[in-house]
Amino acid sequence: METVGSRVKFRRRQLKMTQKDVADLVGISASAVTQWESDSTGLSAENLLKLSSVLRCNPKWLLLGYGSPDENVPFEPSEYNSVPIISWVQAGDWADNYSEASLHDYKYIKTSINVSDKAFALIVKGQSMTATNGDISIPEGAIVIVEPEYGYIDDINGKIIVAQQKNSNEATIKKLIIDGPNKYLAPLNPQFNPIQVNGDCIIAGKVKQVIINLN
Repeated sequence: METVGSRVKFRRRQLKMTQKDVADLVGISASAVTQWESDSTGLSAENLLKLSSVLRCNPKWLLLGYGSPDENVPFEPSEYNSVPIISWVQAGDWADNYSEASLHDYKYIKTSINVSDKAFALIVKGQSMTATNGDISIPEGAIVIVEPEYGYIDDINGKIIVAQQKNSNEATIKKLIIDGPNKYLAPLNPQFNPIQVNGDCIIAGKVKQVIINLN
């Protein structure tokens, strides 16, 4: 383990985490984790601290290889953001109306990822995102952290999003697929059908983290 990337990969596998697990907790893309592990890109000081917290390892060991991974390591991330848990009815226009809401009326959940002030959380309903195979599954009852400031539409192609069709009074969680001129909201569960959308869909935000309570 002579490089930063080799130590990242070693510790991730030691903790039985996928690259997607690490990416969601740090707040970056899975491809960024791949680049770190292959030493294609380096770690910023901010990401070094976040990654060492997620991997529960000494940042000095991660960066330089000194000591052991478990030496003087805090168990929990040191900083959290609090995100309001809202309803699926509110989600579609939350980014436009959140400042008018009585934020103290909501329950909050803590997240260690970087999110904007407009970020919100939702409790997943139904089985459409419960996958039968693949790297990610979002079961009913899981909590998703949603970031309304997602950039451009091409930036979220292939990503899990929260969206609302104009003929519906509730938002939904799906994977956005852009295929040429066509756009689809695709479930992860093959028993459900994808939904083709055009100008009749409002994207409420990108899912940045999935929190599953195993109790």
